[in-house]
Amino acid sequence: MNQSGMTKEDKLNKARQPYQTLQGSTFLYEHCWNLLKHSPKWLRTIQEHRPKRGRLETTSSSSNLEPIDLEDEDIPHVPNV
Repeated sequence: MNQSGMTKEDKLNKARQPYQTLQGSTFLYEHCWNLLKHSPKWLRTIQEHRPKRGRLETTSSSSNLEPIDLEDEDIPHVPNV
């Protein structure tokens, strides 16, 4: 998440907290992460697991919706004045 005013260190600290809560210890391999985070293999892995933007989530309320097909003939013609 890119919140306004947050530095990189703020973001790292925010990520460290849930890790420590879930794992019960601090992340021991941060020195490795700092060396590898810009490697092509890691960047490719992140790209594959990143959620796609613009996709609509399917919910029970949206399952009743049907697509609307707007053709040119559906749009009324307004003469140029």
